[in-house]
Amino acid sequence: MSIGDSIRHGTKWLLGGNVAGQILQFAFGIVLARLLVPADFGVLVTVQIFTGLAGFISGGGMGQALIRAKEAEHEDFQIVFTLQIILGLMIYTVFFVSAPLFAHWYGQPLYTELFRVSALSFVLRPFSNMPNAWLTREMRFKQRMMVNLVSATLGSMLSVALAWDGFGVWSLIFGGIAGTMLNTVALIFITPIRPRIRFNAAIAKRLGLYGVKVTSNELAVYVRNQTPNFFVGRLQGPAEVGLFNKADSLAKSPRMITWSTYDPLFRSLARIRDNRDQSQYVYFRTITLLTVYMLPFFVGLAWLAKPLIHVLYGEKWLPSADPLTILSMSGLFACIGNPAGAVLAAQNWLGREIFVQLTLIIMFAASSVIGIHWGLTGVAWGLLLSEGIYVVLMAYLVNRCLNSQFGRLARSLVPGILLNLPLCGALLLAKFLLPDNFSETQPLLYSLIMFSVGATVYAAAFFLAPIPALASEVSRWKERACEIFARR
Repeated sequence: MSIGDSIRHGTKWLLGGNVAGQILQFAFGIVLARLLVPADFGVLVTVQIFTGLAGFISGGGMGQALIRAKEAEHEDFQIVFTLQIILGLMIYTVFFVSAPLFAHWYGQPLYTELFRVSALSFVLRPFSNMPNAWLTREMRFKQRMMVNLVSATLGSMLSVALAWDGFGVWSLIFGGIAGTMLNTVALIFITPIRPRIRFNAAIAKRLGLYGVKVTSNELAVYVRNQTPNFFVGRLQGPAEVGLFNKADSLAKSPRMITWSTYDPLFRSLARIRDNRDQSQYVYFRTITLLTVYMLPFFVGLAWLAKPLIHVLYGEKWLPSADPLTILSMSGLFACIGNPAGAVLAAQNWLGREIFVQLTLIIMFAASSVIGIHWGLTGVAWGLLLSEGIYVVLMAYLVNRCLNSQFGRLARSLVPGILLNLPLCGALLLAKFLLPDNFSETQPLLYSLIMFSVGATVYAAAFFLAPIPALASEVSRWKERACEIFARR
């Protein structure tokens, strides 16, 4: 199987699982948003800022080291498991002891038990990290996807049942832990390696050196993503965090496409890391396809933010609409940033990337503190500008790493941008033809009309527009369509 086919095959299963998971999460999220209040979600986000940060330390980046390694025996996986279980127990102890301090800092006694219960995940994670790394290394994404989908669904069902019974924020906590436990048991069952305490200093050092770079980079990314939640929470309270987080999570939902691409892309780039020409082709081709398949979803979210929020979550969530519109404009940046990160990880340039991530953390912090004076929309505009600067810096690093140029990056974006121009024009025309205030009086019907118009125009442009860079992609879809009709 060629590099391109390997990436496509892995992406297909991961994307299918992520789409199905996103749909289910979306559906469960609507139900939970109706049963709970923004403050419940804000409290959970506040806890996750700290537990999520510690989660990267507990993994130590050694799972990525196993995936990148040219050879990895069962002993290597078990040594990583041993190190991670030790780190997990240490982190849980720290959270258990310091939980009252968090509660005092936020002035909310509930945080004591929330932190202590949530931190149990650190003891469970090593048991799932090991089989997850093995499945990714072997590119068995179908099995991984199925397990994640089933366990997440069952955990979400428990959250809904508990929320219905009045458990509030605890419904989210218990549902998440239950899903993690189910996921762990299933992953261990379907993989050949078993948890075992084993240690070898030489192997631990070899995997740990790369793992430290991965962890540093992932920590920086996590801190970057959580910086707005932290400052909004401290300056405005849990309710505003819940509203902003809803906008942020919805704006990032189309990124499941690029997230699905990352693991097979990283594994493939790691295999060919000594071939710069091939690495360049894979990198730029990935950006082209991501722009074609992902960018229209961002355009749709930006256009339909207010009616979608109104229909799906109700009026109490409407303050999330304007930030959602602004954050959705980052779609083009998302098409570049993730593939760039995969290249730098495969080429072991994570040490250089960490400085870019630290710069972005500072910009996100400034955007949050300054932007909050103009409300959540001010924060959103600041984050959008910051992410634009971040992507330019990431692209610069990749250009140096692969000895490439910005001109080639610009050309890789052209096909997707050309396809989205008629989409924007069609949406603008449809809005002009509809009655005034139609989106406010009939939000559901307005959303359905716009979705239908947008999907029809974009599909027509994809198949009919004479764009040479997409000729093979269009041909591939036509062949699949012919195969489907032939079977019927």
